[in-house]
Amino acid sequence: MLMILPCRLLLRLVLATLLILAASTDQHVATLPPITLPGCIDKCGNISIPFPFGTKQSSCFLPGFEVTCNDTFSPPRLFLGNSNPGDRQNYQEFEERYYLTTEEGMPTHLMTDDFLFMELMSINLTEGVARAYGPVSSDCSLNDTYHLVKRQMTGLAGPFLISTRNALTAVGWNMEANLARSVRGSGFLKTCGVRLGQPEFATNGSCLGGGCCQGEITQGIGSIAKDWYNFTSPDLYSDNFSKKYPKGVPLVIDFAIRDGFCPAAGQAPPANYACVSSNSSCVNVTNGDGYICNCSKGYDGNPYIPNGCHDIDECALRDSHPELRVLYPCSRNGICMNRPGGYDCPCKRGMSGDGKAGTCSEKFPLQAKIVVGDVRVKDKWDEVENTE
Repeated sequence: MLMILPCRLLLRLVLATLLILAASTDQHVATLPPITLPGCIDKCGNISIPFPFGTKQSSCFLPGFEVTCNDTFSPPRLFLGNSNPGDRQNYQEFEERYYLTTEEGMPTHLMTDDFLFMELMSINLTEGVARAYGPVSSDCSLNDTYHLVKRQMTGLAGPFLISTRNALTAVGWNMEANLARSVRGSGFLKTCGVRLGQPEFATNGSCLGGGCCQGEITQGIGSIAKDWYNFTSPDLYSDNFSKKYPKGVPLVIDFAIRDGFCPAAGQAPPANYACVSSNSSCVNVTNGDGYICNCSKGYDGNPYIPNGCHDIDECALRDSHPELRVLYPCSRNGICMNRPGGYDCPCKRGMSGDGKAGTCSEKFPLQAKIVVGDVRVKDKWDEVENTE
């Protein structure tokens, strides 16, 4: 039977349905755990700002972790440090000089010299790393007389150090790239040399052939991701390489709480201990002094804020993201059951084994079931005969 509803009633039902859907959507969004303290900004464009990083009020970040969101760009861009031009703790210096082919030593003819804040791509609390745009320096001959040197220097201080995940990368004909701990430092921490007689000897691809070299970064450098670059022979000419990476090359920065260490077992946490969330743990870092905070196994979130670590519902993740079933195994003969800090996968009724290991099997073999079933059938017939 077809029932026709009045237009007004039908419209009310549609509106009611939309309101219910909107309410359920808002409720779902509201359940997302916070990544920073109440009243603090947690996003700059597409980049999350988790505490101890923060902007604006000093209560929104730990000392040294201040960032600035520049919303004059579209989308907004995130920079390390504050908007004070005098703050040069974490910065990049861009310098242009020229020299004559007949001159020896460092170029002395200064053309431009600018200081800019370091732009961030992402922040990862679990690994204690931030990804930024790193420096690109070049020395190109303009003609037979003049060379133009573009030098970019990175300065880091406080919680930050250059990560050992980076590599010093050099592209050129016959040149040598050197990495120093500081501008006035003596000696070099890393040297990478390129010798290329003819351009046809250059090998496109990973930075292993002629025209390109890479050197590992040692620990403790505060003043460059190895897999970000594939060498191509056009990079040898003019400023093609700089144009390919106008903001800079990917740079990994290690951060840590540098004014303390993880407490030993049974020892009280130090003053101003940063791992404030329950179900969190402390990890001493290997690059420099200090520690980072992680959520305990089976928990996820931000260990630097109160109640920031939340239980991972592995069973729900298995249902909503089938690709995670490899990470959280539970066989089809098991029953996934979430618990605080983990999950269990007991075998279904009548089976024994381990559902996580995929070893669930029937407690009784098929022959035993047939025998039991036959006995039950005989008992049933006996009952029928006794009632007659």
